[in-house]
Amino acid sequence: MPSKALKVTLAILIAIGLFYFGYSYNPNLKNTSYTASQSNLTVSMMIDDGKAITGFTNQTIPADDPTVFGLLKQVTTTNNITLDYTPAAETSFNAVFVKQIGDKKNGAGGAYWQYWVGSTQPQVSADKYILQNGETVLWTFRPSAM
Repeated sequence: MPSKALKVTLAILIAIGLFYFGYSYNPNLKNTSYTASQSNLTVSMMIDDGKAITGFTNQTIPADDPTVFGLLKQVTTTNNITLDYTPAAETSFNAVFVKQIGDKKNGAGGAYWQYWVGSTQPQVSADKYILQNGETVLWTFRPSAM
């Protein structure tokens, strides 16, 4: 019969495992809260490269990818802005990693691309944050506060 300490240790390990896997990304999971009727909703985005801030207002949330990253892809494609990133499937955390916007590459001068929604820096990658009507996204190139 296992000892009480062994049972407690095993229970803790199982709880940690469930917590970890419960919050990790499931590529088969679709956002069911986003519907076709939301395809006319708009957001704004700004890109601050450390020298200038460029604004993009009244951007329709992309129906096929209603995330911060989907919006970034849409805006950079439409405005012929360079975007370089590592796809989620190629990262160890299964989350997209933005490496370059315009002529600013991560690591230059100790600065990196980060995003904010409103006054909050979400703790999820840009391809996981689902946009809501009226939100404002800021991509900024600066040293990380973390």
